[in-house]
Amino acid sequence: MDVAYDANGTLYVADSTNDRIQRFVNGSTTGTSLSGLTINNPTAVFMTNNGILYIIDSLNYRVLRWNNGVATIVAGGHGIGSTLDKMSTSNGLYIDTNLNIYISDTANNRVTFWTAGNTTIGRLMAGGNSAGSGAHQLNSPWGIYVDANGTLYIVDSSNHRVQKWLPG
Repeated sequence: MDVAYDANGTLYVADSTNDRIQRFVNGSTTGTSLSGLTINNPTAVFMTNNGILYIIDSLNYRVLRWNNGVATIVAGGHGIGSTLDKMSTSNGLYIDTNLNIYISDTANNRVTFWTAGNTTIGRLMAGGNSAGSGAHQLNSPWGIYVDANGTLYIVDSSNHRVQKWLPG
C-alpha cells in the first residue's frame, strides 16, 4: 500500500488487497475508486507536480499513467521476467521532473530507469546482480527517491539499510 497527494490535498491510496486506487478529497473520510483502471495489486503511486498520477500495477508488471480518467502504459507491460523489457513484483516508484520513471523491481533486486515515452525497455540503475548485501547489491529494494543531483536513494528492505547510488 502506498499514498500520494495532489496540489489540492486530495489523497490517492494504492489499495493492493482490493485491486484499486482510492481517492479521498481533502477533508473527506470516504474514498471513491478511480475509473478507467483495470489493475492487479497496485503497490505504489506517485503524483507529479502537474497532477498526473503514476501507478505500479504490480501483477500486470507495468506502470500506468492516469490522467483525466484515462490510463496509459508508460513502462513494462511485457509480462513477468528479469530482462530489462520486463518487470517482476515492484514496490517503489519515482518520477523525475522530465517524467522519466524509476522503478524498484523488488523481486529482481534492482532499480530500473525508463525514459519518458519509452515503453519498450528499461535501463539498469542499481542492483540486478542477484540478491545480496554487497555494496553494489540489493535485496528486496522497496522505496526510492532521486534528488536534484540525480543521486538515487533506495530502501534495501531485506538488508535493513538505505543505499545511496551516485549518478553515472
